[in-house]
Parts: sequence; structure tokens; C-alpha cells
Amino acid sequence: MARLDLNNNLLNQEIGNSKAIEIYRDGKFIGKYTLEKPEAITELEVSKFINSGSKYFVPAYQRGYRWTKKQVEDLLDDIWNWEENARYSLQPIVINQLEDGRIELVDGQQRLTTIYIILKASGLDNIKYQIEYKTRKGTAEFLKSSLGDESKSSENIDWFYMHQCYTTAQSYFENHNQDQWLDKLLDRERGAFFIQYQILKEVDSRKVEQIFTGLNAGKISLTNSELVKALILRENNFKNETYHNEFVEIAQEWDRIEKRLQEPNFWAWLGQNLSNDSPHIDLILDVVADLIKQEKNYNLEKKVFQELYSYNVINKYFHERDNIGIVSTFWKKVKQCFMTFEDWYSDNEIYHLVGYLLNAQKVDIKSLYQQYLEHDFLDFKTLIKKINFDELSLESTDLRKGLLLFNIVTCINTKSKFRFDDYVEGKYDVEHISPHSRFDKIQNPKERVEWINSIRDANLPIFSSLAFECVEKIAEDDEKFIDFYNSVIRLTEGKTWDRDNINRLGNLCLLDAETNRGYGNKPFPLKVKAIVKIDMKQSRYLLPTTKNAFLKYYSDLNVNNLTWDESDAEAYENVIKNTMFDYFRWEETEDEK
Repeated sequence: MARLDLNNNLLNQEIGNSKAIEIYRDGKFIGKYTLEKPEAITELEVSKFINSGSKYFVPAYQRGYRWTKKQVEDLLDDIWNWEENARYSLQPIVINQLEDGRIELVDGQQRLTTIYIILKASGLDNIKYQIEYKTRKGTAEFLKSSLGDESKSSENIDWFYMHQCYTTAQSYFENHNQDQWLDKLLDRERGAFFIQYQILKEVDSRKVEQIFTGLNAGKISLTNSELVKALILRENNFKNETYHNEFVEIAQEWDRIEKRLQEPNFWAWLGQNLSNDSPHIDLILDVVADLIKQEKNYNLEKKVFQELYSYNVINKYFHERDNIGIVSTFWKKVKQCFMTFEDWYSDNEIYHLVGYLLNAQKVDIKSLYQQYLEHDFLDFKTLIKKINFDELSLESTDLRKGLLLFNIVTCINTKSKFRFDDYVEGKYDVEHISPHSRFDKIQNPKERVEWINSIRDANLPIFSSLAFECVEKIAEDDEKFIDFYNSVIRLTEGKTWDRDNINRLGNLCLLDAETNRGYGNKPFPLKVKAIVKIDMKQSRYLLPTTKNAFLKYYSDLNVNNLTWDESDAEAYENVIKNTMFDYFRWEETEDEK
């Protein structure tokens, strides 16, 4: 039997006396065709199909639209740079002709949608083909008239990616002649085309969902969630009279879960990587797959199945028992898991304790959820590992966790919400409140000038006695600079620090990298001024206890806002220890408890 690989575009290869052809793509078997049905494989020129008036239909088992900015830019560049004396292949699409005249896209909806969006961005109005999504009502109209509407694009995750594709193409055409790009795309001799493979029932009796899964199971770009979605959103899974309502309900709930998990703070709170652009519902499916594996004692290892682990577990679960009701049973597990996370997120105390466990103690969300199911309740406070705050200093391995936990408990007590997304993105680290480096040791005149100017530009009355007339001369003369430096120290340090004690807990806080770079190692009042400015503009997330420390919230009423001395550090330190004691009672003996 002859074999044809669609990726090679070998439509005219010698087939000898073969009566049938096996069709492959990327090494994956698509189907078998007899020579009596040559119309099953055709070349579809972009210039023709955009005016065809075809109505493409994307079924529920398909993945949502997920082309990234880079993928769009790569396609735009490929067409722009195409100089070969041959047409440009946009890779194959697989279709199924429906009885109502629509064309079901079994594979290729990402490419057809992207081409449509790019054409809209180019200003081409005469686009006659349409794309309808089973589980995305209103998408055809969104593609037609709302691609540039950023607010509307936030209504679901597909529209977000479509809007991103549209703005990416618009930006591209600002630097490239769109008419020339369109000429290359639509050129009759060297323009772009698809190889279109049509499923013929009389030749290939497999269900379209099976063909879809077979086509994509080996592709890294297709995730667990997309394969599982293809597995469960098959209409023959819903055999009772209410199947349509259940079918639509699951599709809508799936979308709501994904949209919720895409919220940066929700995702970061769960201890997940914000740069992860794969469908976030994969996390829920992974949790459920682990539970099913444990419940059924499946011998399926992650190291074997790797990226497709949860799909293989769930697929085995579906085919092991009577199919009636299996979708509902499985979906209840998914909803229970997600709704539990939502409940935790909405409870102020649990939100903060779970966020700390997942982000600081690196507890695995799956093990945490399993513990919760086993006991139907979980005292999250008891899972927080004890930290000895009496021994914390700059050299302590638990210092960062201790300062973060102080913020967490402070937010619990004040009923405010800690921002885990800002914390993760801001790259917060331990910093000194009172400067720990001595700027009189600066040798670089340029750095000295910058340091002196920062004090002058602060316009604080405390510095009015200093002479700023000859900044460059002060910076170039070691003796003059040291004298100037010592004058600043006398004005701002108050009671002199014991330099051996500068690394104590009471002189340390968590600060984001950008703020720390911005004010450097300047005197305390300049740091305060920078902190106030950031807080007023809400330009960055100041951790609550960091802001409180700089604004002397923890110090006695008789405070000097121009200095941070050891009395301030001691008061701040006492608040940290008392707050931890009052909340956790770690210092009590078991008898006292």
C-alpha cells in the first residue's frame, strides 16, 4: 500500500498498482483512502478559500485559540521573507463535511483563525469565509467586528489571544508594507496554500474525535487539558434527554475555570509560575488524575508519560467502566477540586496560610488537597513550620521566610489581602532599613556626585546647613567628601549604630528589587521619601510591614522620622516576635496548650 506524508506535499508521487493510500502527517496515521476518491486530498489556495464563503465549524472537543505573539510574528515573517519559486505551505488541515453544509475543522482551526485575524488587521474587508465555535458563542461576531476591543477581549481566554494576535499583526504592519505582504500571501504562483484532507466515512469509519486525538497526541503543543477536553466533550457521552444542557454546561464551566485560573494573583497564590502560558486548567486535571490513580491503584508513572500523564490516567479511567455517567462523575471531581481552591481563596485566613505554604514552604498543592480530602478539614496553621525569631539575623536561613510570614500574619490580623502575584514578580529580597555600607569609602567621583545630589535634591530642612555649591570638588577630594559624609551621618543617624549589630532582625525588611535599586544605600530620610512616593502613586507593591517600618508605625510615639536607630530596631523586632507569639503560640509548652 502506498504511503503519503502530507508534510512533504507529495501529491503526485508514484503509487504503482496500489488501490489505496495511507495518509500520514508528522509520522502520525490520519487515514486510508482509495484511489476512487481523489477529491479527499486537495490543495487549498489562500487566495481562493478567503472568497469561498465556506462556513467552518470548530467542535467542542477542540482546543481553544492559543496562538502566541511569537507564533503570529513567525508566520508574518515567513510570508514576508518567502522568496522561493514555489508556493508557501501553511501545513495541512483536516475537515469533515457536515450535512448542513458547514465544514467541521478536525485539525487546523488555529491556522485558519490566525489567517483570518491577520487579514482583518491588514485592512482587507472582503473576507467571505466564517469560523463558528461550538463553545464560544459570539466568536464569529467578535472576529468580524470586535478584534480591536481590548475590554471585550477580556470576556474569555480565546478572545484574549485573538485580540493579541490582532494587535501583533497591526504592529507588524506599521513596519512592513501590508499591501506587499498580502501580495505575497495571495500570489497565484508563489502564494500560500493548505493541503486539505477530507474525512470520508465510507473509507475511514473512525469518529472525528478519535482522528483528532490521534493527530495531536504526539504533539507537545497539545496539552493534557486539550486532549481531556476532546475526550469528555463528545456528544455520545451524553445519552439522556438533557445531554445538550449538560454538554453546554461543562463547556461553559471549563471556560470559567480556565479564566479564573488565568487571574495572576489566583495563579501565583497557588504557587504556580506566572510565565506559564499553557492552559492553567492542566493543574486541576493533574490533581484529579493523581487522586484517580491513587483510588484505582493504576500502574501509570509520570516519568513514563511525562507531559501527557494526566490525560493517560483519565483516559484509562473513562474506558475502564460503563461509559454512562462517567463524564458527570469525572466532572464532579474537577469541580470539587476547583471550588475547594476558590473557597480557600475567598477565606481571608486560609488564603494567606495556603499562599505561604505553597510559595514559601513549597508545599505541593496536590498533597495539600489530598490531605484536605482525607480529613474533610485541615488546620492550615498547624502546617506552618516553626521559626525561631529570637535567632533570626541576616545570616539566618529562615530570615526571608520569617519576614514574609510576619507580613502574612499582619494581613490576616488587619483583614487586608497580600498580593502574591506582585510579590513573585517583584523579586523581593532582604534589605537593610538603616544603610549598612559606608559611603565614605566610595572611590568613584561619579558615584559620589550622584550620592551628594540625591541629598541636595531631597530638599529636606535637615540638610539645609550643608554646602552644595561645589559638588564636583567635594566628590574629587577624598578629605572633603569624608567630611561631607560625616556631616550627613551626624544629621541622620542620631544615636550611632553598633556596626556589629547592623544585621539584626530589627534592621531588616523585604523590599522589591526595583525600589531597592532606586534608592540604593542612601540615608534613612531619603529612603523614607522614596517609600512615601511609591506608596502615594501605588506604582509598586510595598509589603505592609516594610511600609510600616519606614513610617515608624512600630516605634514609640516620641519618634524622629529622620533617623532609624537601634531603639527603632528594637521596637520593630519586639512587634515581630509578639505578633508571631500571639498568632501561633509557638513558645508555649504542650502542657500550657
